[in-house]
Amino acid sequence: MNSNPSAIKAELLFNRRLPPSYPCYCEGSLVWQESLAHEGGRVALMRKAPDGEEICITPKGFKVGSKVHEYGGKCFVIRGNVVYFNNDDDGQIYRQSVFESTQPQSIVDVDDNHNSAFADFEVFDSGRKMLAVREKRHQDRENVNSICWLSLDSQHSEVHDLVCDADFVARPCVSPDGSKLAWMEWNHPDMPWDCSVIKLGDLHYGADTVQVENIRLIAGGAERSVCQPGFLSNGMLCFAMDSDADISSFENYWNLHLWSADTGVVPLTRDCAEYGEPHWNFGSSRWVEYAPGSILAVRTRDAGEELVRLNFQGEINKVDAAPRNRFQHLSKNDEANARHSVILVAGSPASESEIYGYNHELSIIEPLHERAVFLARDQISEGRSIWFKTRDGDRAHAFLYEPVNRSEAQPSPLMVLVHGGPTARTHSVLSPEIQYWTSRGFAVIDVNHRGSSGFGRAFRQQLRGEWGVIDVNDIDDAIEYAIQEGIAAREKVCIRGKSAGGYVVLRMLTEYPQRIAVGVSYYGIGNLITLADLTHKFESRYLDSLLGEAYHPEQAKVKQSVYQTRSPAHYFKRIESALILFQGLKDAIVPPQISREIVDELCNKNIPLEYYEYEKEGHGFRDTENKIDALNRETNFIMNVFQGID
Repeated sequence: MNSNPSAIKAELLFNRRLPPSYPCYCEGSLVWQESLAHEGGRVALMRKAPDGEEICITPKGFKVGSKVHEYGGKCFVIRGNVVYFNNDDDGQIYRQSVFESTQPQSIVDVDDNHNSAFADFEVFDSGRKMLAVREKRHQDRENVNSICWLSLDSQHSEVHDLVCDADFVARPCVSPDGSKLAWMEWNHPDMPWDCSVIKLGDLHYGADTVQVENIRLIAGGAERSVCQPGFLSNGMLCFAMDSDADISSFENYWNLHLWSADTGVVPLTRDCAEYGEPHWNFGSSRWVEYAPGSILAVRTRDAGEELVRLNFQGEINKVDAAPRNRFQHLSKNDEANARHSVILVAGSPASESEIYGYNHELSIIEPLHERAVFLARDQISEGRSIWFKTRDGDRAHAFLYEPVNRSEAQPSPLMVLVHGGPTARTHSVLSPEIQYWTSRGFAVIDVNHRGSSGFGRAFRQQLRGEWGVIDVNDIDDAIEYAIQEGIAAREKVCIRGKSAGGYVVLRMLTEYPQRIAVGVSYYGIGNLITLADLTHKFESRYLDSLLGEAYHPEQAKVKQSVYQTRSPAHYFKRIESALILFQGLKDAIVPPQISREIVDELCNKNIPLEYYEYEKEGHGFRDTENKIDALNRETNFIMNVFQGID
């Protein structure tokens, strides 16, 4: 084990400045969202003046955030020199000056919008009104999601529902002439990356009213999914769409498409690559029209992402952005005479994500906001993209990191990382948490098991009905790959996962008890029945597709039910590994009862076991001190177990 005193400390890891998100310009100043580590992880809007001075726009006592779908996403918009944002603590919309030090003022009636949250804002009607996605919580029935509108001309506005006929809605956007509204929607039991549609309606304005009429289906439907809708300057609608096509066909991938009343839907790109991504969060943009007929877009391939330019004739040109291979939050810059027509966030295997501007004349991206380097170059282990064979003759993907200062003569302890979702993916952009382990002498394998996104619909859909089986087998095959390559020590394998990744951790401990020395589960899932009973609306029917069986409380209790056979809780007697668990008490996605059930089942078993709860944490820890505490406890636990193996 590497005891190098230069190993990254948890305090340094979580007290560093965190990457920005959702950058834009406002009257010559760069604005972005940031989680402030020095304030316990409070999410705020920041501004960088032309002279370089950085100012926190959001005063203490307010947090920019949203609980729509629990995962939230972008929930602010700037109109002129005023920002409107959703406050995470009370779920209300506030108005505040971008440049003056003023206290935010609520613009909606708190009593009428009690237990509401808002996200996905868009200003329309010449800046007089705003669209938002609202989720209204109810105690006695399922939450209600809608597209709503409110006036920005008054100090306080009523919130009016505009579209509320589907279980879920997202990405409302208005055509340049203000006459049409487009959005994506889906219904139970589908998830948006399985089956979703884009709809279009005609907007009609009264003195104090907005209505949407003549609603029609534009794209998507059975065996198709859509995402990223938005209007172009010529009034055409652009969006990404895939379908149940052969893996060698471009239709299997989220390619960009165009729609107009004259042409209908036609593909803009025909790549075996992804221009879309699963809709977990609001406001993430992967394409933007930076000039009439010219689009800057993100294209995902196996080893990373590329930035490309396209036009309506289908010409695609790669932008010179090396070594950066992760691109997010593209935003058009409407500032007059701007050098950069698009603002975005980009990162590389050797650098964390930062804000860049796209110079369309040179077709390059240039840094707009550089910060102090977190790690020296010789402290960084870059991930190697690998494909490994699976036991059923297929293949899966991973990034493999070798430890810093590794001794070639001796295999290293292996840290196996399982991403959440499970319909998510891992990237090779610099991850300080991965470097934390490689600096301690660990090899790290970060796995994109089958079912991960970024590799086309066919790869993603392999998890349908197979959750807890095919992904678990892929993880085991990835471990064997690292061992056979001589990188990993067979007796020192640790597996770490959060949420759905925590579920895979527990499944690995019960299905392959001899493989793992230490399991680490952050708000993982032990009992699928408990999850189905308690989880939030957005994922309440996710298990239907993941397990291939709709959830019925009584039928699920039958011994042969997949809800029983895939629940690690029923096989805890098999566990031989050490296990440490972490849980937030405000987690609505994986509620505390799920973790407590695991501990109750295992407390009398003769294995090293530790469990920690954090009172104010939800799904994904935010508080800096809590994150430091959890990682230190995790590290000490793992090291103590490995010392016993030595």
